[in-house]
Amino acid sequence: MPEDSVAPVNATPLIDVVLCMIVFFLIVGRLAETQRTPMRLPESSVGSAQMPPDSFVVNIIPGEGGVGAQVIVNNADVGFEGIEPALRERLERQPNVVVQIRAPRDAPYGLIEPALEACAKAGAPEFRLATERAGGGL
Repeated sequence: MPEDSVAPVNATPLIDVVLCMIVFFLIVGRLAETQRTPMRLPESSVGSAQMPPDSFVVNIIPGEGGVGAQVIVNNADVGFEGIEPALRERLERQPNVVVQIRAPRDAPYGLIEPALEACAKAGAPEFRLATERAGGGL
């Protein structure tokens, strides 16, 4: 046998790892996308443009004709009464979680107030109202 012969490289494990990574990032991207229900947020020219990695997102979608609201947490419609228990459960696992409340820019304060009260009752250390950058970005 000649000394300069090279054994073939088996690329199958490398391809398997790459495909697993692609699937992982597709799933994570989809999960992150579903927490951001599409809506026109209020505008602001101040504040941080970054969402903390350990955030708890509450989406408030006003009902038809301004009556009632749909409250979505972790892709589930929990209603205002479901915010506090869901947040308490999350706080047990992550005590420094930041709550982000998202509601359309034309939503009245009376629609957002119950969510703020639920966050306070659950003992959230910090909660924020989500806004859009005045220039159009988040």
